[in-house]
Amino acid sequence: MGTVFKINTDGTGFTNLHNFIGAGGTQPQAGLILSGNTLYGTTSLYGTVFMVKTNGTGFTILHDFFASEEGSPQAGLILSGNTLYGTTLDGGSSDWGSVFSLSITPPSILIFPQTQTVEIGSAVDLTMGVAGDPVLTYEWFFNGTNCISCSQNYSLELTNVQCSQSGSYTVIVTNLFGSVTSAPAMLNVITPVAHKPVPCVQVMGQTGSLLNVDYANSLSPPANWTTLGFVTLTSTSQYCFDVTLPIPTQRFYRVWQTGTPSAVPSLNPPVMVPAITLTGNVGDSLELDCINQFGPTNAWVMLDTITLTNTSQLYFDVSAVGQSPRLYRMVPVP
Repeated sequence: MGTVFKINTDGTGFTNLHNFIGAGGTQPQAGLILSGNTLYGTTSLYGTVFMVKTNGTGFTILHDFFASEEGSPQAGLILSGNTLYGTTLDGGSSDWGSVFSLSITPPSILIFPQTQTVEIGSAVDLTMGVAGDPVLTYEWFFNGTNCISCSQNYSLELTNVQCSQSGSYTVIVTNLFGSVTSAPAMLNVITPVAHKPVPCVQVMGQTGSLLNVDYANSLSPPANWTTLGFVTLTSTSQYCFDVTLPIPTQRFYRVWQTGTPSAVPSLNPPVMVPAITLTGNVGDSLELDCINQFGPTNAWVMLDTITLTNTSQLYFDVSAVGQSPRLYRMVPVP
């Protein structure tokens, strides 16, 4: 049914490298082509394109014409760059044969896993995008040498992460034609600082004015307005935060002022800002730092220094609007 063999030019050293048997392709009629230490060829019956190493290992069917009724290749192949070209005797749109191409390209990384900072107990998804012919195998390594996963899954999912999992993560992607190694993605696991998103309303009016801010969950008449708070403007624009719980899927706000103000009060539509819970002893001074979740793990930025007036109080990070997701840390100030 056909073989691939090797023999020295003086007739010695005959070795049978592969026997073709059954529906996996038989009766090779054309010659082989050599690229590196790999031979490529075709079988005419149960047509295939195959590869095998010059030492007889690694035999693989690269394409099965019989399974898809695409025809039977009987001529040899041509290799140009990373693409094989050939012909089939039959098949094609009119069953009179076809010219085909088959890529033998090693994988290449299009999207690298992202460096990130997460809190203890979080779930982490390290995902990548790869171009290359299947089957692709992904070997994930922690700190360069510890292989933690080997599969055909292009993402590594870590659950309930702990500080011991801080470090570098790399992945080696392999297919039949080669492999590529990603740049390391750094993971920094930190102690959580309690924070939650809350609505923030920007109110405007005359400096020194006392403004009333109300909310309602529906405007269906009659609207049930509830007092959110009072704001004494120390400038023409100031923030008012809604920490009432639970926050519904929608909420409406209004601002008003008694008397006849020289500047009619107004407000901007609410946005969500992080409310960070600061804890400690009354009188303690804390430095509050922030970092983007995705990006360098040492890029901490100081937001503010706060002296506690209560053992637990909120700090509203209005600078987070429009920024990437943030995490926080508290540093005691001597």
